[in-house]
Amino acid sequence: GATYAVESTSQGPAIRVALSEVKGITEAEVAAIVAGQPFQSLADFVSRSQASRPIVERLVLVGGFDALHGQMRRDLLWHLAGLFEQSSTAPRSHLMLDVDAGQWQPHPTGLRPMTLGDQVKHEVEILGLDLSAHVVSFYAPMLRELGVVAGSQLLSTRSGSRILVAGAKVATQTPPIRSGKRVAF
Repeated sequence: GATYAVESTSQGPAIRVALSEVKGITEAEVAAIVAGQPFQSLADFVSRSQASRPIVERLVLVGGFDALHGQMRRDLLWHLAGLFEQSSTAPRSHLMLDVDAGQWQPHPTGLRPMTLGDQVKHEVEILGLDLSAHVVSFYAPMLRELGVVAGSQLLSTRSGSRILVAGAKVATQTPPIRSGKRVAF
């Protein structure tokens, strides 16, 4: 099963998500990534991890390289194309770079940074989790205007009051019922 850990970093609390949560990653890729740790840069990861390009792209999109290179996700995707192009002409263990793969640093490309909404979209698509912000937080102004009661206020709401709540779908269940019809929750 997947394990999650919360740890403190210099930037505050952090959540670690299991590699197995990345959409499409194979057990072999997870094992190779774990065995190859620590990685010094994206180039080092590409040359030694044996992860496929789609998996490396997904790791970039969900912030897997933010600790090494900062919030340069779009820039890293651009650089990744070049790294994989180089690795296709030489064995990955001998990735030819102008500098050592461990010392490689991305240069800014001029691409605009991902918005918080972009980050959350990719996290939900790739991990099934919203890590950077809660999906509902993007609707907070509209929900306040509609008079939606926040979860933190539910217990203090007057008993018998009619309230409006909002949320995000986490899972869908369609259990069979005695009549044979299906009901979706």
